[in-house]
Amino acid sequence: MFDKLVESGIRARTARGWIYFASTSVIYCIALLTATVAAVVWFNPGLAEER
Repeated sequence: MFDKLVESGIRARTARGWIYFASTSVIYCIALLTATVAAVVWFNPGLAEER
């Protein structure tokens, strides 16, 4: 049944896949960093007011 499947090699050769992967990784890292900072400030508001 799976012997006759055709695999596309064009998609693997393009750099577009790496661009999507890198941009998604950057977006997730920024979101994680923002959520971490927001959680620290939310749980300890004294840190935000301290200067």
